[in-house]
Amino acid sequence: MPKRSHRYANIYLLDAHPVVRMGMTHLIQNKSTFKIVGESGDSVSALRDLSALQADILIMGLLLRGMNGLEFIKSLKSEFPTLPVLVLSTYEEALYAQRCLRAGARGFISKREGPAALLEGIQKVLKGQLFVGASMSEILHRHTGRLGEVAESSLDLLSNRELEVFRLVGKGLRTTEIGKTLGLSHKTIESYREKIKVKLNLSRSSELLQSAIQFNHLDEFLS
Repeated sequence: MPKRSHRYANIYLLDAHPVVRMGMTHLIQNKSTFKIVGESGDSVSALRDLSALQADILIMGLLLRGMNGLEFIKSLKSEFPTLPVLVLSTYEEALYAQRCLRAGARGFISKREGPAALLEGIQKVLKGQLFVGASMSEILHRHTGRLGEVAESSLDLLSNRELEVFRLVGKGLRTTEIGKTLGLSHKTIESYREKIKVKLNLSRSSELLQSAIQFNHLDEFLS
């Protein structure tokens, strides 16, 4: 990607929710050193736009139309290896932050953090530094304890898509609802559920639900 010669930092926004993109645009464009050069809610449009635009940083959510967010980061880094990625996510589980950073993201912030954290994250990532929001930094620190290591050791067996299905199971969504959320068939979701049970050594659907609920409350439990 060519070096920028302008005084602005060109930012591209990728999030499935238009309201989120609107809020970020309003916040970011109030800073004289930042400029929004494009936005999208799906991975295909984003890749097409980024090929034509001179973006300096991509800010993205993990819930996208067309591709799992973690898989998108990997795909993006193979096509645009020098483009820094800052993830702004509703997911607060430490495992998601770790996977995003391993996939190639340079920063991870929870959407519950204030505007100042987002602006700080943009500045740090643009300077080539890694950035994790304050709340997630504390969770990651606690996640290195014995309980966190045990929880991660089994969940790390799950693929990114399986982890996403697992999280939605813990939110109380039924198979059909998960399929609609992820744009996948009922049969495919059932297949993922069975694979998750095998990998986590769970024999019944009730055990899967209980384990998934515990995962969604892991951060609160570790506090």
